[in-house]
Amino acid sequence: MFGLGCGLVFGLGGGLVFGLGVGLVGGLSRGWGAVIQHYSLRIALWREGGIPLNYVRFLCQCHAALLLQLDDGIFRFRHPLLQDYFADMWEGAEEPVPANTPATRP
Repeated sequence: MFGLGCGLVFGLGGGLVFGLGVGLVGGLSRGWGAVIQHYSLRIALWREGGIPLNYVRFLCQCHAALLLQLDDGIFRFRHPLLQDYFADMWEGAEEPVPANTPATRP
């Protein structure tokens, strides 16, 4: 009787530990690609001056300055005129010249 109970306990415990371990390793290995892509994009945009490094703090400061409103975890512009202003700035920006293309002079 001792062998059956011991085998049952160790079998269930070992299976639980093994299953959780394999699930954890599998889940992390499948998700690490997205994490690396996310942070490499954030660092690249920060180095080019496109966004601040601590983007959440920047958005919270804009919210405190009443530029943005927070609805269910989504930041939105408070007024459509402000949104249109930034959209017009974006559309009017010049296209950057790629680094490997020689600049043409008039």
